[in-house]
Formats: sequence, C-alpha cells, structure tokens
Amino acid sequence: MEQRYFLFDTRRRGEGNGGHLYGTTLPPEQKEQLLEYLKTL
Repeated sequence: MEQRYFLFDTRRRGEGNGGHLYGTTLPPEQKEQLLEYLKTL
C-alpha cells in the first residue's frame, strides 16, 4: 500500500502552533462554565 504524507507547515498563516488568547480574560466562574460546555461537545 502506498504511504501518503502531509507536510503541516506551521510557518503558514492559520497553521501556527502558538495557541490563542480566547477566553483567557474570563472570570474564573465563566471559565469553568466554558470548560463544562466544551465537555458536552
């Protein structure tokens, strides 16, 4: 079987590995609510 490879270039826009800041300024109670919501997905 032929192996296929994919190059994931983190230098390209939108493919970075630096994370994000979304939700970092939420109060602790809202962070907890967000985490609980994400667990349901």
